[in-house]
Amino acid sequence: MKYRFNTAIAVSALGLFGIALVLSLSCDIPDFDAPSRITSLRVLAIKSEPREVSPGDEVVISGLAVNKDGTPYMVPMVWFLGGVIALSGADRSSDLPDGLTHIQMSEDDPFVLTIPTGDEYEAIFGEYNPDGTVLTIGMGVGDLEDPTLSIKTMMVRDNNSFENPVFHGIDFMVEGRYVLPDEEGIYDVGNTKAIKVIANVDFPTGDEKTFHWYTATKGLKEFSVDKAVEWSLPKDQGVYDIYCVARENSGTEFGDGEYNVKSAGVDWGSARIRVSADMTLVNWAN
Repeated sequence: MKYRFNTAIAVSALGLFGIALVLSLSCDIPDFDAPSRITSLRVLAIKSEPREVSPGDEVVISGLAVNKDGTPYMVPMVWFLGGVIALSGADRSSDLPDGLTHIQMSEDDPFVLTIPTGDEYEAIFGEYNPDGTVLTIGMGVGDLEDPTLSIKTMMVRDNNSFENPVFHGIDFMVEGRYVLPDEEGIYDVGNTKAIKVIANVDFPTGDEKTFHWYTATKGLKEFSVDKAVEWSLPKDQGVYDIYCVARENSGTEFGDGEYNVKSAGVDWGSARIRVSADMTLVNWAN
């Protein structure tokens, strides 16, 4: 799904993201034919660290995007943070403040900000409710004049309790044995037909855990949300990328009778494998 994104001015929170927010209040909203297969430029995940914030906190906002061939997308990225819903029972206004924008042109220039307080917060994001205010993060990649866009909600409240998962890496098993990466960080899996792929993740809080796998090949089981999956490998030799987004969905939930919004935690990992002519290059762990 694409939206016009004017990078010259601060964009209207309601104008750009209101329709998308109605479709999905707690997750990204990509529009793809096969959930696990990468066939186009797309955003796989957006994260705020910390997961829930209070006025005065510093927050780092980052995203995972990929090119249509499955390789990592780096820059440019266009970021937006705007006020959409204050769950306080008050009437919503179509004249919400514009929010904040950031154009990221290098990996060394992430979207980092301190959440404003008091009158400054209300001037930028609108009404604040200490029990729970929902902001919208927007991320645009690709053509800055007409980017591929995804959104995620972020909770702002006085008392925060939930943390993001912590992704430590992806492990690979070939014929029942773990393999190690080479000096370039690539896992050689030889010419085997299928491998086991395992996410190594810690979940500090919550218990609704799901794992979402992505690759540009056809070998992943559709709609799999398991920690370990089987990947049927392509026949062609070469290097292939795989990604896993770990989500913790229990979170903090707020409702005002019209909308229910849940704070979802997220982190991700990626790895590269090499399909080669035989098994001689496989670096066995034991």
